Amino acid sequence: MSLHLLKTNSFTNSNTTFPLISKFFKKSHSHHSWLIYGNQGIGKASSIYKLINELLSNTANTVYGEKDYYHPDLLVIDKLPEKKEISVDSIRKINNFLSLTPLQSQFRIVLIDNCNYLNTNAANALLKILEEPPKNSLIFLISHAIGQLPFTITSRCIKLHIHNPTYTSSIQILLSLLEDINENYAKKLITLSCTSIGLAIELHNNNALDDYQEFIGLLNNIRDISIKQIWKWLDNVEDWKYISMFCHHFTAKLLKTASNLENLYYINDEERKLIYSLCSKCDISILIELYESIQYLLKECTIANLEHKQVILAIFNKFRNITLLNDQPI
Repeated sequence: MSLHLLKTNSFTNSNTTFPLISKFFKKSHSHHSWLIYGNQGIGKASSIYKLINELLSNTANTVYGEKDYYHPDLLVIDKLPEKKEISVDSIRKINNFLSLTPLQSQFRIVLIDNCNYLNTNAANALLKILEEPPKNSLIFLISHAIGQLPFTITSRCIKLHIHNPTYTSSIQILLSLLEDINENYAKKLITLSCTSIGLAIELHNNNALDDYQEFIGLLNNIRDISIKQIWKWLDNVEDWKYISMFCHHFTAKLLKTASNLENLYYINDEERKLIYSLCSKCDISILIELYESIQYLLKECTIANLEHKQVILAIFNKFRNITLLNDQPI
């Protein structure tokens, strides 16, 4: 079963998404496993913690929120900051936890955040739990990359898809949260983050918008730049995930523009002109191949722990080859 929640106008989802989740849960409360998915930074975890608060509200203890929580009938599992994945040892804790009788509430509740980071052994261990869940147990999975989860797991859950806020409402929310920015800057952050408020705030805090605009500048002069210039830019960007995000964002926007999709927003005129120029050089089949090959490189870079600089150099070469089509400068 899959449920799609309407776009919300609240970052915390307290006015819209949480009531919808609560309503759906009450209708299907007999089901033990729930998968909440959507992009990062749109309030998935906030909404589920509100639901958990509601489920445990008749007890003496209180579940306060994502970082400050404790309840004897709640087990929270997440990827540790220093780890790349959620291990099987973390999942094994669930068996012991769910084997006990609820102490202060009706349920024993397990919340697995960022469940797309489950390694193979952890996913297999979780599958066994989902197949034969103990009585009075509830398991909530939160994912920002549902495609990375095995079908055997997703098929055993009721799926709730939380959509991003609208473009206009995202800008207003961001302006209310970051009082030191203007509307034009907020629009750029929202465009780069694809209306993810949490990601937009993170990009702002790490000055990542400047890094992306330098990335566009490099692509715009792809025929003339040297390897040293590319590597210098890479050294200035602190986190690999931003570099990966820049490549994904640009190629996705390139493909959407070539597909003549409406209501597309661009970071600035330089990005828009560059994308239109690249689209004019080749048909959409070549751009689809470009998108798929770049996504493959980014994925393999993470999985196989490839050298980041060599992967980005290969991606820049792919863009250079596109500009050479018809041998016309950008």
